[in-house]
Amino acid sequence: MSHASPSSLAFLSAEIPAISGRARIEAEDFEVHEMPAYLPEGEGEHLFVHFEKKELSTPQAVRSIALALGCDPKDSGYAGLKDKHAITSQWASFFCPQEVSVDGLELENIRVLQSARHSHKLRTGHLRSNHFRLRIRDAGPFLEQSKALLKLLSEQGVPNYFGEQRFGLRNLETAKAWLIEGGKAPRKAFERKLYVSVLQSAVFNSVLNERICNKELSKALPGDIYRKEDTGGMFDTENLADAQRRLESFEISPTGPMPGIKMRAATKKCSRGKALRWINGGSMKLYFETLRSLVKVLADHCASA
Repeated sequence: MSHASPSSLAFLSAEIPAISGRARIEAEDFEVHEMPAYLPEGEGEHLFVHFEKKELSTPQAVRSIALALGCDPKDSGYAGLKDKHAITSQWASFFCPQEVSVDGLELENIRVLQSARHSHKLRTGHLRSNHFRLRIRDAGPFLEQSKALLKLLSEQGVPNYFGEQRFGLRNLETAKAWLIEGGKAPRKAFERKLYVSVLQSAVFNSVLNERICNKELSKALPGDIYRKEDTGGMFDTENLADAQRRLESFEISPTGPMPGIKMRAATKKCSRGKALRWINGGSMKLYFETLRSLVKVLADHCASA
């Protein structure tokens, strides 16, 4: 099974007739705006820059800003990757102990929105959420299907699969060859980090896919770990009736596994133990081998960071 293709994963809206239209024809058709987990404090050796980009990947944009500021791109940081063929905004950090200014900074397809200093580097995952805006062209004849789809999503929520941006054309195959089959590790640190996250994302997708197939996306299950939508805090509970009530009001959301040294383990038996069965037809041994590989790689990465 390919976890890079949306067509290979279960759709929550499978019973609603498909909507025809054209998406992402122009960069302006897709917008992604990052909501930060915190704002810069106003002092420190790291300069936080809030910027908007168009037709650029996050690494390309961050490198351009770093070079324009006279900073080393290798010391920069950002919370996550944003789409290239879109208009996106996000924060990035640059290690600049020296006095620098973004005033008058002119870069192609980049617009600096604001900046401030902070005491530490911005790292992966340091964001609250992403807000999306997607334009579907030529979808006028499908208004009724659109209303039915929006009603379903407003009642049950949106399955947050990792998609093509994470998996690319062969990222999953490359990640498996390295982490599972014992192949040669990529030379670039960015690629090693990417391929670890690709395999983690495939585990997450597998569990979410199973949950949707079982019609359990919006159902409180034993062993679930929940996220509070207002604070981002994580917790588990044995009071499934209360969890169900809070799920239905979107006060909380169920989470999925991202195997690694920082993953919070479930305290009760749940579907997470099936996360990697798709890799070789059901071998639980391979699941634990993969988990150990991810833990080792992530531990090595943290030790060298």
